[in-house]
Amino acid sequence: MTARYAHLERSLGADLFAQVRSCKVLVVGSGGIGVEILKNLVMSGFGDIEIVDLDTIDVSNLNRQFLFRSKHVGMSKSEVAREVALQFNPDAKIVAHHGNVKEERFGVQFISKFDIVLNALDNVGARQHVNRLCLAAKKPLIDAGTQGYLGQTNIHVGRETACFDCEPKTENKRTFAICTIRSTPDKPVHCIVWAKELFKLMFGNAEESMLSGTEPDEDIADANKEESADPDANATNADAPSSAEIKEDQNKEKEIRSQIVEAVASRPSGDELDKDETVRAYARRVFDAVFDHEIRFKLQLRNGYKGANKRPTPLTFEEASSKADEDASGQQAGGLKDQRIMSLKECTDMFVDSVVTLLGPERRGSLGDMVFDKDDALTLRFVTAASNLRCHCFNIERKSLWDTKGIAGNIIHAIATTNAIVAGLQTLEAIKILAALKRVPVANATWRAPSASAEDTDAASPALTANSTAVWVAREPVGRGYLLQATGLPPPNPKCFSCGNALVTLSVDTSKFTFGDLIDRVLKGRLGVNLPSIMLDASELYAEGDGLDEDEVEFFEANKPKALADCPAGGIKEGTIVDVEDFSQDMKFKVLVHQKVYDAEENPDLFEVGGEEPVAKPDAKEDSEEKASADKAESSSDAPVRTQEVEAIMSTGKDGEELVAVASTVVSSSKRPREDGEKDHESEGSKRSKTDDEGAAAVVVSEIDLAGGAKASGDDDGDDDDVICID
Repeated sequence: MTARYAHLERSLGADLFAQVRSCKVLVVGSGGIGVEILKNLVMSGFGDIEIVDLDTIDVSNLNRQFLFRSKHVGMSKSEVAREVALQFNPDAKIVAHHGNVKEERFGVQFISKFDIVLNALDNVGARQHVNRLCLAAKKPLIDAGTQGYLGQTNIHVGRETACFDCEPKTENKRTFAICTIRSTPDKPVHCIVWAKELFKLMFGNAEESMLSGTEPDEDIADANKEESADPDANATNADAPSSAEIKEDQNKEKEIRSQIVEAVASRPSGDELDKDETVRAYARRVFDAVFDHEIRFKLQLRNGYKGANKRPTPLTFEEASSKADEDASGQQAGGLKDQRIMSLKECTDMFVDSVVTLLGPERRGSLGDMVFDKDDALTLRFVTAASNLRCHCFNIERKSLWDTKGIAGNIIHAIATTNAIVAGLQTLEAIKILAALKRVPVANATWRAPSASAEDTDAASPALTANSTAVWVAREPVGRGYLLQATGLPPPNPKCFSCGNALVTLSVDTSKFTFGDLIDRVLKGRLGVNLPSIMLDASELYAEGDGLDEDEVEFFEANKPKALADCPAGGIKEGTIVDVEDFSQDMKFKVLVHQKVYDAEENPDLFEVGGEEPVAKPDAKEDSEEKASADKAESSSDAPVRTQEVEAIMSTGKDGEELVAVASTVVSSSKRPREDGEKDHESEGSKRSKTDDEGAAAVVVSEIDLAGGAKASGDDDGDDDDVICID
């Protein structure tokens, strides 16, 4: 053993290190997390690595994706990452693939040749795809993701732990009521969204801007109606508005909105646009209309800002221009210019200068079609200035250009340190999984689970994840003062659409075998499906049974004559996984398709079925009744020990960002052993009734990030930054 690996052999032991050297590893993604993983792997002695990434290097990647330099901009991430990583360890064998992991060439057969797969992806769709490929190929997947200071590493092993899809993903999207944006903002994001709408009103498609309407805000109209309609309020409040007063307020609100639209519409045209003073005067008119006149007039209305946390203060152009606001301008003075909070005067000057430039000769040709772009410095300056001025009016903290870019562009800026942490955790977990996979004892006690010993991880241990944990990265120390929080791995979700069903393999010539043949000869003829429903990704290709519309039946029947490869939703080809469900038999499973051409004389069927064939119930209703009786009898026995819930709340930062990880651990179970001949497939009602009774040992983890529900997304190929929708 060379000196390069001496320390690794001492740490891991000769047997385990030998497995590390020969292990075949696939890394999907070579961006923020991917470059860290690749560096860790080659420095840890892994000698056979392949990378898949479709992205090319952008200037914005250089601040955190340390394998790349300015000379690499525009080049393939995977190929450059391979080239540079080999400089860390020339002994490693690294193969780079520049392409989309969803391509047919990266199907199940490709995944099957690896011992371990590590995900370093930045979007849910790709992570789900790799998860399903690993399930089909029966390969362990180590997934990770980050969002700013937050991150996590998870291990997914089919039939042993929950897969990536076991926990439903919620959409990372927050929406705001129009009245909140127009009248009652209380957060910087509300003002930033308003500024984007003002940009659209002034320079883009004005009709699409929520500021273009002249109707009164809902909160004002509703407040007036409540005061007028509430008999108790009228009995005790002599100032309750009459119908005439309500109508007058509404008319005034329309007038206020009309003044804003008119101010924006007074934009110079023709030769007037070349006169600097004329354009600056226009910018001042708009400024006064939105920051002074609207607020001043609306304050005179009975319920002008009734829903606002604080009543706003009008801001005139003259006042803003003269306010140096030294306290604000001095904030973060030692930091980067774009991360400094600007003074009111600076915001005012930036607002006017942005309007002048946007109406200048280089931009005016796009008037009416301009759109905000976070990477366009000019549009970002306008939105930053306008949002900060509105924040001042409503006594809301202002934001820097840097922060505004992140919020307006729906991003959380990636942090290299967080990427490095989760990548390091992935590498450690990969070695643990490899030890179990190759039946090599984990000699180093610090690598084992607290209750495990070296003997627990020898060849007799059936669990690949005996020493593995999911790890969460917090922004601030929690619990006992740690930034890293480890939790047990949850079991598979029996209702998961990816790992909770049987997997059937179908080998067939997809260019000639028809969709109708799949239904009649394979599903019904070979597998005994009664009323099949077939899904490809999110598209329903076929269904039978009552309740179908005529146009649905027509669409489904039109698919039958088509070759599998020509079916909708991209076709059924090599590596395609089709979801099949039969509600009449309470049965669901997946079909993994392999491309193979058969000789009609040797195989008249022209297809072969393998894998785990699903168990069809001859009489689902009768079986359900039998199980209900069994459940009722079982319920009279001793109840299992109930679940103990452990909550780890990770509060992060004064901006309200927080990640809450709730781990519920069942400390005891009394799962009834399955009787001989008992069916594996239970009715939905029976499943629900047994959720508590079975008491299977489990750890359930749910995450809540500042988007409100989805896991942290990895910082890698696709977009340059981790994305979180906010408007």
